[in-house]
Amino acid sequence: METTIKKIFFVCIALTVAFAAFILGNLFGAGSLGNGIYYISAERNKNLSAADALDKLDINTADYQELLELPGMTEDVAAAIVMNRQSRGVYEEVEDLLMVRGMTLEIYEKIYQQITVR
Repeated sequence: METTIKKIFFVCIALTVAFAAFILGNLFGAGSLGNGIYYISAERNKNLSAADALDKLDINTADYQELLELPGMTEDVAAAIVMNRQSRGVYEEVEDLLMVRGMTLEIYEKIYQQITVR
């Protein structure tokens, strides 16, 4: 009986921790892309100094060749970024690239510090 109470106690603790992580993630900018993929919002890109922003590639004006120069970028993803921008309009946030066909979290993590939206 005592071991059952301990098991229930630990399950309650685990659920509490999981719930707290979920709430804190939503409060501090985490989001879901569906299919179990989560990302943390890069709010730091919105608060860049003018000098920092000029050093970054603007994904709303970058052409195919400029996008290909980013680390880990593939030809297919660079083409998809340009086509998506032409058909749907400008990107509002850097994180919008995660919705582009072929963009993986691995590629995004390599480039997000080098890109911006203006």
